[in-house]
Amino acid sequence: MDKEGKYSWIKASRFKGRAMEVGPLARFIIGYASGKEDFKEPIQRALSRLELSFEAMFSTLGRTLWLGP
Repeated sequence: MDKEGKYSWIKASRFKGRAMEVGPLARFIIGYASGKEDFKEPIQRALSRLELSFEAMFSTLGRTLWLGP
């Protein structure tokens, strides 16, 4: 097994020296927080249909939620 190729927090993306989450979920959270309608509307619609609060986005649901039509 190639242990050198494994992911770790040491290899994580950094901002001002601190490890940060990046990718689709982070992009949606930032888009939502920035008030961009392309992000806010589908997230609010999905959470409303599921009867969940925005905090549910910080879970496995947030990583797997499909926000299509």
